[in-house]
Amino acid sequence: MTYQIDKKKMAKNTIVLYIRMIFIMVISFFTSRITLEQLGVDDYGLNNLVGSIVSMLSFLNGSMGTAVQRYYCVEIGKNNNSALKRVFGCGLLLHIVIALLTIVLAEVFAIFFLHKMNIPEERMQAAQIVFQISIISMAGNIISVPYAALLRAREMFDKIAIVDIIQAILRLVILYLLIIVDYDKLITLSLLGLGVTLFYIGALIRMARMFDETHSSPIYDKLLVKQMLSFISMLVITVLCQLLKTQGLIMLINVFFGLAVNAAFAIATQVSHLVNTFAMNFKQSIIPQMMASFGANDFSSM
Repeated sequence: MTYQIDKKKMAKNTIVLYIRMIFIMVISFFTSRITLEQLGVDDYGLNNLVGSIVSMLSFLNGSMGTAVQRYYCVEIGKNNNSALKRVFGCGLLLHIVIALLTIVLAEVFAIFFLHKMNIPEERMQAAQIVFQISIISMAGNIISVPYAALLRAREMFDKIAIVDIIQAILRLVILYLLIIVDYDKLITLSLLGLGVTLFYIGALIRMARMFDETHSSPIYDKLLVKQMLSFISMLVITVLCQLLKTQGLIMLINVFFGLAVNAAFAIATQVSHLVNTFAMNFKQSIIPQMMASFGANDFSSM
């Protein structure tokens, strides 16, 4: 079966992704500076440390998102809607399980290890509160992955870009509220950030619900689950190593140097992430059609 490659759509998606990236990059550099001023060096470093710990504990999430998108694209190429519903149901089930496992891991870390980090005693309670807020945010993000992966597989990059830009603007609003609020600014930032995250998750789910396959309930298909887990086994070591290189390094910096160096490293990491995003945007726009042509057995187009 021949798969019709849409070069114009691919080019449009690439342009949209770069416009989104430039917009978010400008806002990110601005918000980082103001956030540092409002939180102070130690709280800025503490916020980065807590976020890094939660990110490292959710390492399975990145691998599963790639796997689900791959299976979506293949079934789209085959034009097999019933299989697409099955992939969504299995993907949703797996992500619910991953979310629950990650919550358990995070709570174990909070109980036994968080107090051993290089955090001032007077900020430990704030660290615990921010950690719990981050866990809620992380769980929501994990469960939303099957929806976000479907939007990418369906090449809805323009709509995703609009939501991303709105999210960036809302983070600017958070900065204004952070300036005028007198309550603990670190906790305030985390709570407001959770609100923005929930908006983002809700927007992605609402857009994905336009497609029939997302109306499937979580299902357990032994063969498909086995195939997905086999697929992510090739990715999970790479993802885990990448997380250890970044998030693990943040934890080591905290143990040996403290929150001030965490804050400096957080800014450097943000710059590095933006540069990597610049390189990866072109890849994002190519993958859906590449995998769909594979699903259609059209290896020439692939």
